[in-house]
Amino acid sequence: MVKPHVSKGKQLIHSSSSRSRNYKPFHKVFGNVHEGQGYADKRKRKIINQYRKIRKHMLKEKKESSQQMHDEKTDKTRTVKEETSPKFKQPRKEAVSIIKEKKTKRTDGNRKSKLTRFSKVEMEFKQQKLIKEKQAQEAQKIREEKKAALDRYKSSKRARHKKLSQKSKKGQPIMKYHVEHLLKKIKSDKL
Repeated sequence: MVKPHVSKGKQLIHSSSSRSRNYKPFHKVFGNVHEGQGYADKRKRKIINQYRKIRKHMLKEKKESSQQMHDEKTDKTRTVKEETSPKFKQPRKEAVSIIKEKKTKRTDGNRKSKLTRFSKVEMEFKQQKLIKEKQAQEAQKIREEKKAALDRYKSSKRARHKKLSQKSKKGQPIMKYHVEHLLKKIKSDKL
């Protein structure tokens, strides 16, 4: 009698003939179960493909825009050449002089300068910076005060411990300092 072979929790059926049927799972699993069965790899490949697709479109758009820029540059060179011809020289000088006059009018006017968005934001930023600096200085003062108070407390504690821990030659505590300490405590409580 042939015993059935057990493999990974599934039984393989052996018939009396020498042929055997191999168990094939319905879903093909890639990778380790604990590591996500290869889904991370699939996701990674998908993201890479999307990136390549986007990059391809970007390069295509860049080529088209560079061709347009090249066309515009050639158009501009034509217009500049036409303007530099003797026909167009006189009006161009007049235009430059008009622009200069406008600039001088703007600067000469005694109007109040309007605040632009940038200047408003800059002022707000400076105010916020001043506020932060003040807060930092206050925090620093508080830290220094706390440190000074802690130092005073530690020094008094050290002195008190030094006095109270004094012993006689036989190892008995000296009561004189204990009594003085208690007396100080009582006086401070009364006040």
